[in-house]
Amino acid sequence: MPRAWLLMLLLSSLALAAEPPEAQLEDARRAAHPGSSLPPRCAHPDPVRVLHADLDDAPGEETALASARLGVIVLSADGRPLAWRELGCGEAHSTAALHTEVRALAALPATGGAHAELAMQVRNMGRCGTLGEWTLLRARARSLEVLLRADDEVDRFCGVAPMERSHAQVELAAPGLLRITTDGTTARGGRAAATARRTTCTTSPPGAGATGAFNRLFEAVEAAVAFAVHQVVGLVAGRRMVGRRLGRRLGRRLGRLTRRLVRAVVALFRAVAHAADLSAGPAGARGSAATG
Repeated sequence: MPRAWLLMLLLSSLALAAEPPEAQLEDARRAAHPGSSLPPRCAHPDPVRVLHADLDDAPGEETALASARLGVIVLSADGRPLAWRELGCGEAHSTAALHTEVRALAALPATGGAHAELAMQVRNMGRCGTLGEWTLLRARARSLEVLLRADDEVDRFCGVAPMERSHAQVELAAPGLLRITTDGTTARGGRAAATARRTTCTTSPPGAGATGAFNRLFEAVEAAVAFAVHQVVGLVAGRRMVGRRLGRRLGRRLGRLTRRLVRAVVALFRAVAHAADLSAGPAGARGSAATG
């Protein structure tokens, strides 16, 4: 009898693993919204994205599934819905010219907590072009709250507005600190020359605690030190105390040495800040939703 029970459990597990992602997401939505009917299918292709990662305090590895029609849902290791968020097919369900598509899911330890947060990339395509959004989500009280949102892909030209194209890269600079680098061009009118631009910003999502705040301070201190070294070396070279080539070489070496010294001193304080976050428990992870 025990062998038969184990065999049945194994077969059911294999059947669950072999279930298509769309069917699995539909079952998860029915479980999260009992008694509600499924939304109508989108008029455009609507792929289901799947991610397996540690996204919640629940034991085991969670599964995140997302599509425009069914939304994004995080399941526990045993298949229970833990948190979810609605998305939608787009502004107009009857035409493929206006629609939303989930491009990718990823796990990112953005707040430096015990587990990663869920990063989702969504592309919105409409009459005026394409707008891609990068969204950082965290499971809280059976819902996925938005911690941070950024435009990661822009290609639009509509009416008298300037033509704009840009692409953003979001990366983890340090625990609790995100760096967003955007490269793009803007042109007013079809014949006007495009103006290139690059912007870089760092931000700490809500819930990053002392670690995120300290890393933001560290980034500012490092930038200030690099600026000061550049100014000093430029002043010395300008007064011809050393040759220009030697001045540039001295500046690079002095800059690297100064950064290493700052990082060495900061490493201890960063470890103390991270330990404070861990000892604070759930209270250290509180934060309101923020959108950008």
